[in-house]
Amino acid sequence: MLPGRVPFFEISEYIQLADLCLLSFKRNEITKEIIPIKILEYMAMLKPVLCNSLPAFIDEFGRNSGIIFAKKQNELIKEIGNLINKKEQ
Repeated sequence: MLPGRVPFFEISEYIQLADLCLLSFKRNEITKEIIPIKILEYMAMLKPVLCNSLPAFIDEFGRNSGIIFAKKQNELIKEIGNLINKKEQ
């Protein structure tokens, strides 16, 4: 679901509809240091979170946080498939 810009007070409604939440950022000097608030929103709503393995994410949350980190696109695709299969079981 890609609804475009969503008013702040409606964000949780959209997150609630999601089976998983994805964070994908291009690795550069800026993104290696940021923690977007949406990752905290996803975690607060107990959603599975998949994201690329940027240093700031790993430093802040660690590898045992429940966040699924992927270094490459094919790893991300594999993990999405794993989550879909778990949900169907």
